[in-house]
Amino acid sequence: MAIRLDDLDLFFAVAASGGVRRASVDLGVPQPTITKAIKRLESEVGFDLFERGPRGMRLTDVARRFQARAQVPHLGLAEAIREAAAIHLGSLSVLRIGASTQYIQQLLAPVAMELLHGRPLAQLRLSLGLGDVLLRGLSQGDYDLVVCASTPHVATGFVSEPLFDDDIVIVARNGHPLQRRKFSLAALGDYRWILPGPGAMVRRMLEARLVEAGAPPPDVALEVSESLSHVWPMLPGTDYLTLFGEAATRTPTARGLATFSAEQARFKRTIALYRRGDKASPIVERCVEILRAHCRRLYTSD
Repeated sequence: MAIRLDDLDLFFAVAASGGVRRASVDLGVPQPTITKAIKRLESEVGFDLFERGPRGMRLTDVARRFQARAQVPHLGLAEAIREAAAIHLGSLSVLRIGASTQYIQQLLAPVAMELLHGRPLAQLRLSLGLGDVLLRGLSQGDYDLVVCASTPHVATGFVSEPLFDDDIVIVARNGHPLQRRKFSLAALGDYRWILPGPGAMVRRMLEARLVEAGAPPPDVALEVSESLSHVWPMLPGTDYLTLFGEAATRTPTARGLATFSAEQARFKRTIALYRRGDKASPIVERCVEILRAHCRRLYTSD
């Protein structure tokens, strides 16, 4: 038995509407096409499906039982076909992205919205954290894409792509005492810091520069496990120092904060996209395209 799915579709439509003509109007399918489908299906099942009368077409008793039994698996099969097609097109997939918190509002949120607009069945799982942790998760298979600071050491089987430059800068409140004196690394020892844990790349960069200059290590008052952007509201009321990406200091949320223009207060950094080196799924490829376009608009100088 080789029953066609489209014949079943038309059979259910005629049963629901009570006639070929009404089903033809409802579906926009020519009547001869529907009639042929019903005859084909009757030939396959070996019994009449409809009784034809002056008031239209009614299901035969055996066809009514057939309809009840065929309806559920038919709907399940049709849904399975739609789901498989959606997965093939990349529209019904789970995309797992890890990203540094400070790039959510300006970059990742609009990228996610544009991706979901074009892939309405897709599901995105966005995890936020420090770059070191995110890259470790990528190597463990927890993410499909990671957006974070570039590192010279990329795990085997993964590729990186530079997106934009966003230097790390030393940040304090407006009116901080350091603004009234010549900046020096030695002077940083007079103030306490808000920093991520010892394993974080930005903290290692700061500590290495202080050691190189013969300055004391940072006196850490508050150590945070995730993005330093969470502690921005604390700075205006203290003389603490911290480190931010320069792009973040230009946003409205950084109002009331100041940076230092000295070259010693700046750490070169590139933000990169990391992913597995094997063939990417359609939804991953589309996300990367959108991400590149947004980065060009947001971070490329004219």
